[in-house]
Amino acid sequence: MAGGEESGTERWRHWPLLSLNFFMADMQAGIGPFLGIFLLAHGWESGFIGTVMTIGGVAGMLMTAPAGALIDATDRKRLYVIVPGICTVTASAIILLSQRFWVVAVSQIATAIAGAAIGPAVTGMTLVNAPLAASRKSGRR
Repeated sequence: MAGGEESGTERWRHWPLLSLNFFMADMQAGIGPFLGIFLLAHGWESGFIGTVMTIGGVAGMLMTAPAGALIDATDRKRLYVIVPGICTVTASAIILLSQRFWVVAVSQIATAIAGAAIGPAVTGMTLVNAPLAASRKSGRR
């Protein structure tokens, strides 16, 4: 349409992708903001809480570039949204079962790696579905 406006059909076609991006923000963060309070309630000291959260943060930082490269190289971008989402939910649920240091640390590593894959996967799906309108859609995301 003229002026870069979308038709009604075009607008509705992108709602699933916009909704996915909105809800995946929760998946990407996992239970990170609540983890400290949860572990404090289970008798953890603040130094150990900071350590497991730092371990997860470093793992996520190290995996961001390789995850992006892997997602760029594949045609199965939806799979890289679904699997990390399942991994994040599973890793967060494991903390409910056991609050041992290494269990929580591995859970945070898995959540961080999954979070590193979700962003590039959603961006890749946006570029595949509407490459010419990607910059306009990035403003919505």
